[in-house]
Amino acid sequence: MKAYVLRRPGEMELTDLPVPQPGPEEVLVRVAYCSVCGTDIASYEGQHQLPADLVLGHEISGTVASCGEQVRGLQPGDRVALEPAIPCRRCWYCQHGQYHMCPQTEHLGWSLPGGFADYVTVHELNAHRVPAAMSLQEAALLEPWGVCLAGLRRARFQAGETAAVFGDGPFGLIFARLAMLMGARAVWVMGHHDWRLERIGAPQVHTVNTRRDEFAPAILADTEGRGADVAIVTTDSTSVYSELLPAVRIQGRILAFSYPKDIVSFDLSRIHMRELELIGSCRCPHTFATLMDLIGQKRLQPAELISAVFPLERLPEAFALARGQAKELFKILIELGGEA
Repeated sequence: MKAYVLRRPGEMELTDLPVPQPGPEEVLVRVAYCSVCGTDIASYEGQHQLPADLVLGHEISGTVASCGEQVRGLQPGDRVALEPAIPCRRCWYCQHGQYHMCPQTEHLGWSLPGGFADYVTVHELNAHRVPAAMSLQEAALLEPWGVCLAGLRRARFQAGETAAVFGDGPFGLIFARLAMLMGARAVWVMGHHDWRLERIGAPQVHTVNTRRDEFAPAILADTEGRGADVAIVTTDSTSVYSELLPAVRIQGRILAFSYPKDIVSFDLSRIHMRELELIGSCRCPHTFATLMDLIGQKRLQPAELISAVFPLERLPEAFALARGQAKELFKILIELGGEA
């Protein structure tokens, strides 16, 4: 099979690898699409310690090609979206419904071969059957939509509340759309890129280019001076945590969503005296079924994230675009041959 292998930081090679064989509880998936994620870029740049000669990519859809002998829920030909974090399914966290926090978690494109290849193997419970009405392009985006939905659930976001989203990348758009779907009274999205902000903006979704304008006055003016109920950090900036505090109401919640590029420091007394909550969130537990229902009802349009679709041979070009400074894109899909 064809696969792009990360030989060393900054160097990928298109090569031929043996088709992997599924274990007893695994399925072999013929990859249809794998989306380029910021985590892939960080891994490519050497920001993470990874196994040698790893195949990156974890936002994956495809078609089941074969099944291990103990697989019962899937069969060849099924169209699937993959949940990339693979838990042990035996520890305390797994047994208490918190499988995404399993200390022994393996991860496609991180500790296991990922989706920038013709085939990938995965535990059958990580392969979610896709309804006929959903395209495999949409299915490849379930993971990024899922991590945002899980984040809003962690933040206990409710209808009638307001959200301030920091970051105008794909996650900024997703959080804005999900918050409005969940009944937000208003959402503000802060960022640096006019192209992105124009596309994120919508009725009741206000955008602020923070290179030109201050965001706190607008949020305070529209909330009778209180501030937003929930602030969501989708950028790796470390300074944003101190900057956002004046725009969050007393007893508001701060969702630490994106991994910071360095140690974050801010005045903890402001958290203490205003009874703010700082909440972490990662991965996408218990979200795919909900998202598939919402997409099927046309209440979400994940395809609005897709800026380009490239074949596997153009993966280096896709990475170069994603690393570029123009930022006039959201998501690039890599197309392989796994359409049913």
